[in-house]
Amino acid sequence: MNQRQSSSRDFGISMVWDTQSMNTMAAHEQMAVTVLRFWHLHGEGPSVYEYYDST
Repeated sequence: MNQRQSSSRDFGISMVWDTQSMNTMAAHEQMAVTVLRFWHLHGEGPSVYEYYDST
């Protein structure tokens, strides 16, 4: 009985860890999408500066 309770407790800890790591990955992905959208709205980032340098 004690071993079963211990294993279920370990499983609960691993589930919490997996959830936290997944949330962290999702947050980074969301930030990358936001940056790409920002660049797209502002003339696709560095290409605007290259255009001004060439003229």
